[in-house]
Amino acid sequence: MIGKRENEELVRVILDRVDADAVVLPHGSDTNADHRRTFWIFDSWAREQERAPLALLVRDTKTVGMYLDLVTTFGEDVRQWKGELLRCHASQHERNLWSCGYGLDKRILEANRQIASKAGVEIEFARGVKVCDYWEGL
Repeated sequence: MIGKRENEELVRVILDRVDADAVVLPHGSDTNADHRRTFWIFDSWAREQERAPLALLVRDTKTVGMYLDLVTTFGEDVRQWKGELLRCHASQHERNLWSCGYGLDKRILEANRQIASKAGVEIEFARGVKVCDYWEGL
């Protein structure tokens, strides 16, 4: 997300209109500036709310120093679907092929494999999530 005031205002308008119970977004402790910015916009909005939605902060390949509250597993059928979906992000997929020698799909799915391994689950792939309840405080 480009760091423009108009983008922040648009996200705030959407968050106000949707009145969600939960929002899934990147963790703020991330080397990706767009992920940090997305989290910051949500976090600053949520702290102003009387009743903010639950924030489900997803571990990403560039996330640093994140404690996992929740691990959700997925099997081969979802891995295949997710791989196809990730390859649709053409510019990022091609950039990974060029710079790393493998695509975005392999990069993300390997991170999911590592999350599952560290969590000690029997399923091969998992997503890691930190749960932030703004009602309870951070």
